Amino acid sequence: MLIEEKIQKKEFLLEEELAKCMKCGFCRAVCPIFTEFKIEPYSPRGRIQLTKNLILGITHFNPKWHDPIFRCLICKACVEECPSGVELDRIFITARHMEVIDKSLSWGKRIVFRYFMRARRVFPFTVILFGILQRISLIFWRYNPLRILFPLLGMPMGRSVPLFTLKPFLTRVPEVVPAKGERRLRVAFFVGCATNYLYPRIGSSLVKVLSDLGVEVVIPKGQMCCGTPLYISGDIEGARYLAQRNIEIFSQLDVDYIVTGCASCGLSLKKEWNRLMGLEWAEGKKVRDISELLKELGLPNELVELGKKVTYHDPCHLRRGQGIWEEPRELLKQVIGDDFVEMRDSDRCCGGAGSFNLFYYDTSRAVGKHKRDRVLESGAEMVATNCPSCIMQLRDILPKKVKVLHTVEIIEKALRKANKKK
Repeated sequence: MLIEEKIQKKEFLLEEELAKCMKCGFCRAVCPIFTEFKIEPYSPRGRIQLTKNLILGITHFNPKWHDPIFRCLICKACVEECPSGVELDRIFITARHMEVIDKSLSWGKRIVFRYFMRARRVFPFTVILFGILQRISLIFWRYNPLRILFPLLGMPMGRSVPLFTLKPFLTRVPEVVPAKGERRLRVAFFVGCATNYLYPRIGSSLVKVLSDLGVEVVIPKGQMCCGTPLYISGDIEGARYLAQRNIEIFSQLDVDYIVTGCASCGLSLKKEWNRLMGLEWAEGKKVRDISELLKELGLPNELVELGKKVTYHDPCHLRRGQGIWEEPRELLKQVIGDDFVEMRDSDRCCGGAGSFNLFYYDTSRAVGKHKRDRVLESGAEMVATNCPSCIMQLRDILPKKVKVLHTVEIIEKALRKANKKK
């Protein structure tokens, strides 16, 4: 049964989930948004009450309801903390979906989600065109006069602007990258939008490391967005469409695993396609984050000195969403040894949360300040993480002297350096 039908028939267990809340308020202490606003409607408990009021007809869809419900990072900190096991993230996403059903998406999201992202050929061309315009306008230059328009979009003039690549990752590689030496595994690589269009270097490092370790990597050209930006915005229908297209492609592949380099993509493939969209995706059990797979494969024991202290930031959708936090650290310690340092509050949200950074930039920066302080306190000169969205946020909030890389980029760099010593 589709989620729309479940909501209309009150069979989505929403009322059941809402009833679990004991109003204890433990969630408030871990909510990054509430700790900034200190206003009850912006706490998880407050959002639950707003959703209850909506169902009971006490309130209606309006700006006062919309802002607290959508000004949420979906970081799952409240879910982890809740002693009653309330799936608060599910409640908030469902509430957003109810608004989308009632009022539809904004015209901007509707154009992007329903038209561009569904067009397998038009969307990549549009992103490349946008990348060309970025370079022609020199918008990445901090003193560009065009930045005077940024405040109209709710962004400060000095914010960093990631450049869209002119050559997406999927156009750089063949559909099958053979294993070097004897083949140990055959995996499919779910690339994800950020890696494909913003950080193709992540994809290149991931494929190279796997190939060097004896893994054949299949990279389906027709793959699309995992749907995370859509369902987080309440567009379950659009997210389901993209998920189904991907399921059609990846279900036909004869592979041992499906590997991801993005925390949010991995969470969608492993859980959310089934949990939030009601899709039957048996292959979800094959999905592995790159750190899981590398831990299983094992890395060479050679230690290298990068010359920089490295710390690790836990992406919310990896640690709380997938329960993965030890593997990335163990891999980093294995290849760089004493160059790894732990920072305090490494699992606290950085405030990026994908498109949240665009729509609520000031809030995103305010949440990110805590992470910035912890990174600088650690003395690290490099930050590793397993999420391209976190990379974008960390590069924006940290001083330029602190490099931010995907964990697999650092591993690839260390292994390449170790090979040169042989």
